Amino acid sequence: IYTLSLHDALPILASFLQEKKTASQMTAMRERMEGLQKVSLIGQLSSMIAHELSQPVAAMRYFCSAQRAMLRGSSIDPVRLSRSVDGIQKGLERTTAIIDKVRGYIRGSNSRNEQVPFDRTFAEAVGGIRKDLRDSVKFHVEGDMHVSLRGDPLEMELIFYNLIKNAMEAALEAPDPRVEVAVSVSSGRCTISVSNSGVFMDESQMRVFETPMVTTKTDGHGLGVSIVRSLAEGQGGHVQFKARAEGGVTATVVMNVWTEPERLSPSSDR
Repeated sequence: IYTLSLHDALPILASFLQEKKTASQMTAMRERMEGLQKVSLIGQLSSMIAHELSQPVAAMRYFCSAQRAMLRGSSIDPVRLSRSVDGIQKGLERTTAIIDKVRGYIRGSNSRNEQVPFDRTFAEAVGGIRKDLRDSVKFHVEGDMHVSLRGDPLEMELIFYNLIKNAMEAALEAPDPRVEVAVSVSSGRCTISVSNSGVFMDESQMRVFETPMVTTKTDGHGLGVSIVRSLAEGQGGHVQFKARAEGGVTATVVMNVWTEPERLSPSSDR
C-alpha cells in the first residue's frame, strides 16, 4: 500500500480544499446570477403584461359602453348584444392567455417549439387592432401566407400585433397612409417585412428602435419594439428596422420555419 507523508499530503489537501471552496463560490455566484436574471425577467414581464393587456382591456371597455348605450335605449338589438358579449369573451380569453404566459415564464415551463400557422396567427393579430385604425390605412399582404413557423402562438401574435399596429399609426403621418406586408421563405427561415409610409427618418431618429423606453409617440412608452425584439430572439429569430428612402420604416422579422420532427424507423431502434 502506497502512503504519503504528512509533508507530501498537505499540499494535496490544500489544493482539494481550494477547489472545493472555488466550486462552492461558483455555485453561489451562479445562483445569485440566476436570481438577478429572474428579478430582471419579472421586471420585463411586468412591463410586458401592462403593455399587452391594454388592448383587450380597452376592447372590453368599448363593448361594455356599447351595452350600456343599448340599455339606455328603447330597445335592445339581439345581434349587437351578442356581438358585444362575444367581444368581451374574446378579450377575457386573451387576457387569461397573456397572464398564463407570464406565469409560465416565471415557472420556466413555456415551450417555444410548437407549430404556428402564420395565416391564422397573422389574422388574429390584425383583428386585434382597433377597426378605425385599420380602416384609415391601405393594407396589403403578399407572399407565402400558408407557411408554419416554429415558436409560441401567443408570442408570435404579439410580435405581429405590435409591428402592424405601430406601422399603421406611423403611416397616418403620410398623405397616403399605407402598410405593406411581404412574406417569403428560404433555407428554413421565414422573412416577414412590414413597411409603412410616413415621414423620413434620419440615423439619429432611427436610434429610437434600438433604445428601450424611448418613443416618438406622445402617448407611448417605448415598450412595443423592446417586446418584439425580446420575443423574436427568444424563439430563435431576430428583428431589424430600416428607414425607407421615400419615408417611413421597414421592420423585418426572421423566424424559423416549422419542420416535422424526424421519426425513427422501427429498424433504427434495434
